[in-house]
Amino acid sequence: MKQKFLSPRELFILGMAARGRTYGHRIARNLRVSRADLWLSLGEKHLYYILSKLERNGLVDVFEERVGSRPPRKVIELTEAGRGVLREHLLQPPTINSLGLSDFDPTFAMLAYSALLDSEETLEVLKARRGALGSRLEEDYPDVPAEVFAAQFGWGLQAMYDKGRRLLLTEIDWLDELITKVEKDGWD
Repeated sequence: MKQKFLSPRELFILGMAARGRTYGHRIARNLRVSRADLWLSLGEKHLYYILSKLERNGLVDVFEERVGSRPPRKVIELTEAGRGVLREHLLQPPTINSLGLSDFDPTFAMLAYSALLDSEETLEVLKARRGALGSRLEEDYPDVPAEVFAAQFGWGLQAMYDKGRRLLLTEIDWLDELITKVEKDGWD
């Protein structure tokens, strides 16, 4: 089943499943250990609710597996449909162009948790993101001297403008470094 929109939680779970067979407790642990919990709130109860939804939509298979004398656990495996939906979502302009000057960056969160894209495709996403941020910088945050901006809008708005511009410039610089590294060494 093809979905038009995946929530950040669904993306995270599918990205974890794309790394190989997993189970709910491992996804929850990886969320904490990787510090992804700083940008994504996902309790175990909600995790299993989302897994049920993803299973109903044919994006993951969930089955029980028993190891030795331990109680059975639910194993999650990404289906081909799930792999396709996640891959398609990673390559779409809305994901690449997403820009919240917040803690959540879906493009890079999914690149970090997914093994679906090869180095060439990852480089394509990074370059597209860099281009999108460059356009956003030119359109929304042109280089205006602080005193000129402040004279027109006040120092408070000038400070907010400056913060947004600096965040974009920082990410663009970081992307330039990352693109150079991926071009030289690959993504893996």
